[in-house]
Formats: sequence, C-alpha cells, structure tokens
Amino acid sequence: MNLGLTQCRRCDQAIVGAANTLISFNHVGSNPPFAGMALDPNRAQGTINIVQWASLDDEIRGLSDYIRHLVTSGAYAPGDILLMTPRRRIGYAIRNAIKHHGIDAHSFFHEEALETAESQLAFTLLTLLAHPDDRVALRYWLGFGSPTWLHNQYALLRNYCNTTGDSPLEALEKMDTGQVSSAGYANLLGRYRALRTALNPLSNFTGQELVDALFPPGVEWADQIRDILAGSEVDALTEASDLLTLVRDYVTQPEIPIRPNFVRIMSLHAAKGLTSEVAIVAGVVNSMIPNVNPDAVGAERERVLREQRRLFYVAITRGRKVLTISSAATIPKAQALRMGATVANNGRTLPSRFLDELGATAPAAKSGAAWVLGGFQ
Repeated sequence: MNLGLTQCRRCDQAIVGAANTLISFNHVGSNPPFAGMALDPNRAQGTINIVQWASLDDEIRGLSDYIRHLVTSGAYAPGDILLMTPRRRIGYAIRNAIKHHGIDAHSFFHEEALETAESQLAFTLLTLLAHPDDRVALRYWLGFGSPTWLHNQYALLRNYCNTTGDSPLEALEKMDTGQVSSAGYANLLGRYRALRTALNPLSNFTGQELVDALFPPGVEWADQIRDILAGSEVDALTEASDLLTLVRDYVTQPEIPIRPNFVRIMSLHAAKGLTSEVAIVAGVVNSMIPNVNPDAVGAERERVLREQRRLFYVAITRGRKVLTISSAATIPKAQALRMGATVANNGRTLPSRFLDELGATAPAAKSGAAWVLGGFQ
C-alpha cells in the first residue's frame, strides 16, 4: 500500500508555502487539483530571503559574509548551514571565501571530481601506480590524445596478446626492451614510454607528497580531489593503493555527513535527503536554474523543465528555518561560458523563471548591497 505524506513537518511554514506554489506548476490541470503539503501549525513562520547581487564576485563575497554573520552572531553553527549551487566554480569560490573568514567549509561536488581531462589522467596514473596491470587504466592512457584512441594499433596488440598469452603491459615491455618486434606499434609504444616517464618519479612518493605530485595545490582541476583527501587520514605511510581506494570510494559511493561541524557546499542533486537549519541556493539565474537545452522544444522541453522544477523544489525544502535564494545580475561573458551559463553580451543575466513561481509567501527580491547594510535582515 502506498501512503503519501500530506503534511510537511521539517520546514517552517513560509518555506512550505513557497515550495507548494512552485511545484504546483508541475500539476497544472491535474484532477483532482493539486493540494500540496499541509503546513504544520506547530512550526514558526520561518524566513525567506531572495537576494540579487550586482555581480558574481559580489554574490560570492556577500554570501560568505552572510554565513560569517550567521555563525559569529551565535544564531547558527557552521554545521547548520547547507549551501547549494548548480556550478562547482561558484561553490569552490564561496568555500574559499568562507574559509578566509576562519570558518570550516567543505565542498561535495563528487559527480564532477573526475570531469576534466587533467583529473582523469592523474587518476589514471594513480591507478597504474597502485595496479600496474590494470587494463582499463592502461587502455585509457594509451589512447588519450588520439582522435581514434589508437584503435587500429591497439587491436593489433590485443591479437598479439591473444596469441602469446602476454598481457598488454607485458607485450609493451617486451617491445620497449627489444625482446619482440615493435613494428606497427610506434604510437602505442610512444604512449607507453610516456607512461613510464610519468610513473618513475611518483614511485618514490607516499602520503601528502604523492597527493601533491598527482593533484597539485592551487590548481583548479585538482581542488575537488584535494578536498576529498583533506578529510581523510593521509600520512607518510599512505601508499598509492590507499589513495586510490579513498578517491574511488568517494566518487562512486560518496558519504555526505548528516551532522557535520562545517558548512556543507554541494550541487542541488547531491543535497537530496539532507536537512539543515539554513539552506542557501546560489546561482539562481536562467540557464543554470533551470538549465534547459535551448534547442529543446515541445514535450521534451516541458519534460526537462518539470525535472528542473522538481530539483529546485528539493533544494528549497532542505532548510528547516531559513531559506536564502541568491543570484547575480551580471556574470562576465568569459566566466559564464566556462560555467555553461548564458548571458547577454554585457554580462547581464536573466532571473530564474522559478522565482516568479514561489507565490505570495516569498518576499520580493532585494539588492545584495541593501541586504548587507541592513544587517542581513
């Protein structure tokens, strides 16, 4: 038997009211009419802030100052605060600004940790350092950089291995040392030699030295992996196989603390199932929230829009007492392009269409500068 929940006891009333109105747009014309979740009469009215900053830099700085205010006022502990954003670049910048205030914060963009080519190559090296005969990692390394992934040469190598019983690594080692002919394998052998050159210095490292060699500090693509390992017990005795397990487990089976002692920063997707006293959603502009392919039309466009609305609904109902929705009026065009956001030539953004769907319980948007001057009231 399927029993539906009819009353929300997690969130204060204003948040439930705004969420009900938002998600009702996914049920237009439903029969019976969509009723939404009933308000809990035992909960307070709650607080909703809708804030627009002049620029993305102002949004990053302003939200970090807001979080400092919440913590230093004694109203909330860092672990009471959950910040969600559709772009990890925004999340990383806010995380760094929060840490600059001396407040601990961790980001959890696990689904993007191995998104870049640099991080994938570093992870491949870590895998081959721990398990030299890992065929998947070796195949990735050998093919990387070629538009065909050296398909023909690798097919020849596989045929050779099927005949001799050698592994691909053993076969390449024999070719490199002249034990067997390398004719027809020039590109594969070149990539194998590049692998040996990359692995040789790494074999002398363990612990933090190995982390720094593979995932250098101060490099954006390495930030997420370093964040993963910063929360782990990495010491001088930690070997490549240990690091590989830590990274692989995090990426495939992330564990986001339910009751942490730090500010949590993550994507809207990752926040499902979590609860906090304060929920902050940053980057709420069209093309990021919602993120709909401009080429999508008709039923497909409506389907994606409904999914995006459900995702935003989940995000705004993570906070029990305070919901803050934040956006930037301008994002530099080059910066927007890197984040996959659409802006005008002068960098102007469009407010998210979902802001108009929050109903009467949500207040009008206020400027970030005025909000700061008013003590975040």
